[in-house]
Amino acid sequence: MTTDHSTERPRIEFDLQDDARLYAGVLAIVFHSAEQAGLEEHTKEQLAGATIEICRGAFAIARNDGRGDSAIKLIVGGASDQIEITIEYPGHIPRNSVGDSLAKACVGQNGAGGVTGIDQVRCENTDSGSRVILIKRCSPIKAESSD
Repeated sequence: MTTDHSTERPRIEFDLQDDARLYAGVLAIVFHSAEQAGLEEHTKEQLAGATIEICRGAFAIARNDGRGDSAIKLIVGGASDQIEITIEYPGHIPRNSVGDSLAKACVGQNGAGGVTGIDQVRCENTDSGSRVILIKRCSPIKAESSD
């Protein structure tokens, strides 16, 4: 008898306040997820750095929209062959602000999706806010089986 277990990456989800001291926790979660995916040290650093930059940009947009006290939501998970880091926040991505790191990521400057070391960046504006999804491909999780 073979039993397939989930091949989804564990999902970690939390609300983040605009407090630089909390970025250490963000780094720890991203590094842990990247380590579990078997990514190289340099790639882990790029993924963590990109996540922090997007979080900072999201907080700046929230402040500019008059929502400086709002939390952003960070979700780390993904499918068996990729890590997905989603940052959801109030406010909209400034598509015309070339100097803004978030806008650069969303318009695709500076490499894949504008973020070095990331394979794909998806940016979405909704009525209630915005979402940026960083995607990094990695080795697939193998389904466990038992006899």
